[in-house]
Amino acid sequence: EYPLGLFLEILEDPSGELTIEDVTSQEFSARFIPSQVEVPNLGFTDSAYWGRIRLRNESQFDNDWLLAVGFPKMHYVYLYTQVPGGEGFSVKQSGILRPLSTRDIIHPRIVLNLSIPIQSQQTIYMRFQNSAPMTLALTLWTPNAFWTESQLELGIYGLFFGILIGVLFYNLFLLFSLR
Repeated sequence: EYPLGLFLEILEDPSGELTIEDVTSQEFSARFIPSQVEVPNLGFTDSAYWGRIRLRNESQFDNDWLLAVGFPKMHYVYLYTQVPGGEGFSVKQSGILRPLSTRDIIHPRIVLNLSIPIQSQQTIYMRFQNSAPMTLALTLWTPNAFWTESQLELGIYGLFFGILIGVLFYNLFLLFSLR
């Protein structure tokens, strides 16, 4: 698990019309502002925001990673990764206002597959658009760590709702037996 907030560089797009070609140009490259917090919270805004993260895979074994957006109500998320060979970008589109089929992994959070070749460096760009609070909680996970954490989280939710249902039945029992 690697929180990416302190490695994130952010660019505000008030018009929402910038393209990947625009933000990767020299003109806009200098406008990215490094994040000073682990979870950037940009509040309610009509602007789109671009994020740039330079990732270096120094592991010996993992080239497949999962990029999780910690704010599950993000309306639109675009992930731009460089096409092998260096010409252009491939894009993945996700978010809660897109069909579930656009997600790489069916999960309550927005989770995208990310391939970073072993012993290499890659710059990824992300575009976020939301009419709810703009919270950019990004985490890079190895698949095993992600699924372990997810199972623990779902187990806690199951325990909570199980106790809640037990209390409901207990109160219904008291209602009908003491009436």
